[in-house]
Amino acid sequence: MNARELKNHLYEQVARIGRAVSSPKRLELLEILAQGEKPVEALAREAAIDIKLASAHLRVLK
Repeated sequence: MNARELKNHLYEQVARIGRAVSSPKRLELLEILAQGEKPVEALAREAAIDIKLASAHLRVLK
């Protein structure tokens, strides 16, 4: 991999991370998860969102 390809790969990864954390609720879910592993039901309850929405946010973060 040459320098240009490496930079492009790095930029793609940074953009991917940026998209994943661009939602305030996803940031809140990350904060909750930083305290320890929890089932999606508990995450949804703590973030005050529907379980399906919490699950969708977790898929984006995966």
